[in-house]
Amino acid sequence: MKKYIFSFLVLVVGVFVGAQSVNAQVVSASLSSNKSSVTKGESFILSWNSSGAVRCDLRGEGIDGSNSGYRNINVNISGSLTINSNNIEVETGKSKSFSYSIQCFNGYANSNISSVSATNILVRNIFTNSYSYSYSNP
Repeated sequence: MKKYIFSFLVLVVGVFVGAQSVNAQVVSASLSSNKSSVTKGESFILSWNSSGAVRCDLRGEGIDGSNSGYRNINVNISGSLTINSNNIEVETGKSKSFSYSIQCFNGYANSNISSVSATNILVRNIFTNSYSYSYSNP
């Protein structure tokens, strides 16, 4: 009798572990931008796509529509987001590169497989002065 109980227990555990490994599917993610650089005030679009994922997190400057720095927001497993570069801090007369990334998860706590993809955007805050000067000789 003991031999049969042990065999049954091994069979049940094997089926459970096997079912869990089937769910641990491979996750892939990609992130791109329609522009590689913008001038302050211009917008750019981040687009992402994933497979095998149930949730994704987007990370970067200005993604929540505010001027509050680097953020992490939960997004759909595929989509796009328009970002206005006015929501990104860049000193006047300077340029700064910002990194954006998407991380997608398969949602299974025992494996939590994820994939990360990143892209960079250069934001230029060009300061231009316009002077008008006229001189007349009496």
